[in-house]
Amino acid sequence: MIPLNKPGYIKYICNKDYLNQKFADFKVRITVSARDGLNLVYKHLYKKNGKMNIGVSPFTCFQAILPIIANGHIPVFIDIDPNTFNIDPGQLQKHNLDGLEVIHLGGTPCEMDAIYEWTKTSKSIIIEDCAQALGSTYDGIDVGKFGDYSVFSLIKNIHATIGGLLLSKNDMIEDDIQPLSKIMFYYRTIKNFLEGHCNHHWYNPWNPIYFGLMKLKEGASNNIDIKIRGVDNSLEKNLRKSISSIEKLNQMRIKNASYMMERIDTKRYIVQKVPNKAVSNRNRLLFRLKEPIAEKVIERLRKNGIAANNLTQNYLSGFQSHISLHNILSKYYDGSKLKQYNSIYNSVIAIPCSGFLTHSEINYIVKKLNQIEI
Repeated sequence: MIPLNKPGYIKYICNKDYLNQKFADFKVRITVSARDGLNLVYKHLYKKNGKMNIGVSPFTCFQAILPIIANGHIPVFIDIDPNTFNIDPGQLQKHNLDGLEVIHLGGTPCEMDAIYEWTKTSKSIIIEDCAQALGSTYDGIDVGKFGDYSVFSLIKNIHATIGGLLLSKNDMIEDDIQPLSKIMFYYRTIKNFLEGHCNHHWYNPWNPIYFGLMKLKEGASNNIDIKIRGVDNSLEKNLRKSISSIEKLNQMRIKNASYMMERIDTKRYIVQKVPNKAVSNRNRLLFRLKEPIAEKVIERLRKNGIAANNLTQNYLSGFQSHISLHNILSKYYDGSKLKQYNSIYNSVIAIPCSGFLTHSEINYIVKKLNQIEI
């Protein structure tokens, strides 16, 4: 199966320090993942302020929401814009919030000027979830610079085996960090290798091996995980160096995404809207179907060897259920305030658009997408 975020190798010349160039005014910490960064932020905020009401989009991977609960806070679901799939800033005034987790879904920035206007009166803390958005900008400003705290995933953005970024405007977050286990490192290394070798051909021997590896991990995505793990100095040094490849990787990804968007049947699919002032790195290529049957389309694409999904990255299913069905998050769900979420949650799909897709794979994805009976 063609992975959603197929990794590859790119030579890069480290002639600049990307982090110092882009985020010189921020304190930067390397984490194992973006989720570890969120756990650090919310644990820190609980120690500092106690329990907080944190606004967050319901239209995201559950792993972006669970750290709020795991660290003693209350998630308050904010309805979304049906075109951008991000938080609708016009809904913020309806809620009493202490903080807002701003998720740039698929690498497409939220409307940060409208959110900033809201913060002038609300005084809320902004936590930017830029897990998929390294290199995306809003009004010429890199995402991650708007928040009091920001997190990125190096796994999603530069195909790193392990790694995330945590940015802080004011105080550097310190806490007890558990060492990264060798088992996790080996698992991630093997997973990354297999993803780079999987494809849609049924005779590819790597496909069943990867399926077996994912089967071992099945079920973990719905659990609360409050472990905060650290990387050693050697790995941190390599990760900092490799971040300089992001500009080239984003160019490759955007090129492939543009190629596919030009060829996909627009009578069937509506591409995720990028706000006028924003530039998306197209970390995920998201579409809204004219009919709410995303689960069926995802299932059919997967039978054809294409790892389509909606919000989850679960290799085995590819479809994340409605938030009202989640064993933990359903407690905080109020359908009367989430009309747009309810209307499109089963209408959105993501297809592979990695910069490392071959021309043959890209054409195959477009062909199968256009052929599926809806």
